[in-house]
Amino acid sequence: MKRADIVIVGSGVAALQIARKLRSDLNVIIITKGKWEDSNSYRAQGGIAAVVSPIDNVDLHVKDTIQAGENHNNLSSTKWIVKNSTSQLDSLIQEGFEVDRKMDGSIDLGLEGAHSTNRIIHSGGDATGVNLCEFMYKDTNVTWMEHSTVRKILLDNQRKVSGLVYVDENNQIGTITTSHLILATGGGGSIYKHSSNQQGALGDGYYLAHEAGAVLVDMEFVQFHPTLLQVKNHAVGLLTEALRGAGATLVTKNGLRIMQDVHSGGELAPRHIVAHTIYQHIRAGSSIYLDCRRIKNLKKKFPSLWNLSQLNNLDPTQDLLPVIPGSHFFMGGIEVDYKGETAVEGLYAIGEVSCTGLHGANRLASNSLLEGIVQGNALADYLNNSRILSPSADLSLEISSLDDGDKITVSKETIQDLTMSHIGIIRNKEDLEWFYNWVQEQLSMYRDVNPITCTASDFEKIIMLHTALFVARGANLRKESRGAHVYANYPNATPAWEKLDILQSNIDVKIRGRKHEQIVR
Repeated sequence: MKRADIVIVGSGVAALQIARKLRSDLNVIIITKGKWEDSNSYRAQGGIAAVVSPIDNVDLHVKDTIQAGENHNNLSSTKWIVKNSTSQLDSLIQEGFEVDRKMDGSIDLGLEGAHSTNRIIHSGGDATGVNLCEFMYKDTNVTWMEHSTVRKILLDNQRKVSGLVYVDENNQIGTITTSHLILATGGGGSIYKHSSNQQGALGDGYYLAHEAGAVLVDMEFVQFHPTLLQVKNHAVGLLTEALRGAGATLVTKNGLRIMQDVHSGGELAPRHIVAHTIYQHIRAGSSIYLDCRRIKNLKKKFPSLWNLSQLNNLDPTQDLLPVIPGSHFFMGGIEVDYKGETAVEGLYAIGEVSCTGLHGANRLASNSLLEGIVQGNALADYLNNSRILSPSADLSLEISSLDDGDKITVSKETIQDLTMSHIGIIRNKEDLEWFYNWVQEQLSMYRDVNPITCTASDFEKIIMLHTALFVARGANLRKESRGAHVYANYPNATPAWEKLDILQSNIDVKIRGRKHEQIVR
């Protein structure tokens, strides 16, 4: 049995930011189920949205964020995070984080969809995620536990966090006692067939928090990135939105642009609009391409794109790049306050797994790295000034060894195919109801599978099925189309649903107005 003052689960920007900001006298363990680099943050090709330009301001950034989020954002959280963007980016740069600059030395600010001005900070072109994570990782002084999967959050008899159960790379079950557990596990995009996410992003944090008694909010809002490179009907990597900011266009095989008559922003319309337009063309039998051939110095500006293209025998300076939308980001998540506290004492959530209300119904491009940076810093400040006590409970659990074989027969690929077709870019009542019932049947069929002792494959499927259930339940309840939730039977956003949240706990499901709530189950 291990002990720690604080345990962080995950290794993306939010996790790394808090890890490097916590007091050096604290015993901190970071546990992550792959290598430390295996995070969506590390793969991020976009940048960091922040108010650093003299022609930009907090109110304008907030306005853009709320317009992209279709007025579903939490205004106070949005203002607070955007207001902190300037100081946090200044701090990173002063600490030595290198950002892309113009010839005169000023920051080279990029433009992305739904932003009204250039405010995107990049590092190494489309390698911002890699550079930021590497920079933060070198500044951490914690104990790392890689290739270890958290199976359960443990609570004492007062329902406070007392520790966790994990399985390590040698398939050994272990426990860690702690009174402060931080979930920074990222989202669940890889429950879908086509996704920009790393393969392990299945929604672990949502499941663990829900089982422990935390509340999930607005899980129906799943953003699909418009442009994943498609090779042989599979998404093989992300083509950053910054390409469209630099002049790339979306075209048919014959070179006809598809966005200029759809939205005034053209290729830089909000992501859900671009994704839906591409999806409709593909459903109608047309292939859609990203034309990057007019971008100058493409290899230097977008090294990740260049390497991805070369791996797939494509030349973006000569070839049209076939694209398909794929799951990218969960706007909903574990309900938290500004510093990451959940409804369970001692349990915190930061980054994509959390929901502060910043993203509303549709995330504004490059606000996610910003949120992780600001949240990580705020929670570190809070914990650094808190009295860190050892948990009172003894975690000397009698746990048997892992099962010697899989028990869940449905395949991971089947789950991914069904999520894509039933709770994907465009939903409808018939598909939602069928899928919701199917997931419940699967979970009921395998309810005796022990999430602590089951095989790694079975645990992945348990996570995937629960994440899919959370999305399907929320999508079925929200009788409107708003942002990333497009419900064909209810094609418009309606005033009756504005500012209504769908809350899911292990006790009940509620629809809550910002001033009232209604139990629906």
